[in-house]
Amino acid sequence: MITEYFFTLSCLFLTHQILKFIPLLSQSTQYYIIHIIINSIVVIFSWKNLTEIFVSPLRIGISENDNYVTVPSMIVLLLHIYHTIFFQLYKIEYIHHGLMMSLLLYPILNIKYLPMTNSMLFFTSGL
Repeated sequence: MITEYFFTLSCLFLTHQILKFIPLLSQSTQYYIIHIIINSIVVIFSWKNLTEIFVSPLRIGISENDNYVTVPSMIVLLLHIYHTIFFQLYKIEYIHHGLMMSLLLYPILNIKYLPMTNSMLFFTSGL
């Protein structure tokens, strides 16, 4: 799991560095492009959990034998961390990021609720 976090942060950093070379892109535009990419990945990886919950809404948790996907929750958490470190933020953004990171920690650490967390992230990613 540490490897996934490192890989994701490396990809965020690399994407950010590439965007810096494009003329006329402000820092906020660079972040919005990264945000769009992350939201797209969240939608793709959370689709399976979303459809499973629609088919069987009473089964929102997972058992030990289920296949679960940590990608959506992980990259949303890492995007918030990356944004606070590498971009200039307004005061309200610090509140937003601190709140989102603290709210996402429990569902990420408690794998049982990942399908429901991923399904919610599907909708909070702009769809």
